[in-house]
Amino acid sequence: MSFTPQKFPMRTLFAAVVLVVLPALATGQNQKPDYYPFVKGNKWEFRVQAGGNTVEATTEVIKIESKDGTTTATLEIRVAGMDMATTETITTSAKGMTRQALGGLRLAAPITMMKFPVKAGDSWTEKATVNNVEIEIRARVGEEVELKLPAGTYKAVPVNMEVNLAGQTMRMANWYADGVGIVRQSIEAPGLTAVSELTKFTPAKAK
Repeated sequence: MSFTPQKFPMRTLFAAVVLVVLPALATGQNQKPDYYPFVKGNKWEFRVQAGGNTVEATTEVIKIESKDGTTTATLEIRVAGMDMATTETITTSAKGMTRQALGGLRLAAPITMMKFPVKAGDSWTEKATVNNVEIEIRARVGEEVELKLPAGTYKAVPVNMEVNLAGQTMRMANWYADGVGIVRQSIEAPGLTAVSELTKFTPAKAK
């Protein structure tokens, strides 16, 4: 598949790979360990490789809302070479983390990213609707591993997902490091393989 920042559907890819897919698998601000620190201003920089090409992308927390034991974070995703940004909304609570909106579109029902407490071997299956298309998601938490990435070396917990959409199967994985968040993501689909790796994490400046 030919890939260029102009032609490749990076909004769809990165929204799916990042924080998916999906990348997703994190805890709230006051929980330990914290696999996805949601603080306004936190910023992640990634190197995305797909179709033999490489682009840079960033994810930043632009809004935080807390109520009744839940924290809702709005994330802005930008890809180098593209003027338009996309957003997604993720909510965390004592039960786990769910994706509420993807690519600026409200989901008909939340998609579970991770269940708390995080435990290797845990799995879940659920159905969701995206753009009036029903998908089935099977997820499983893996054992913690050590990853050597451009941003450094991290111990990270992988969450593997298999997504069935319109008769096609897409496999995705997100790796989460305590105190940092997503450090690596991968996606495999018919005609598409992509890998996203953290190059820099910048915590918000203390006020």
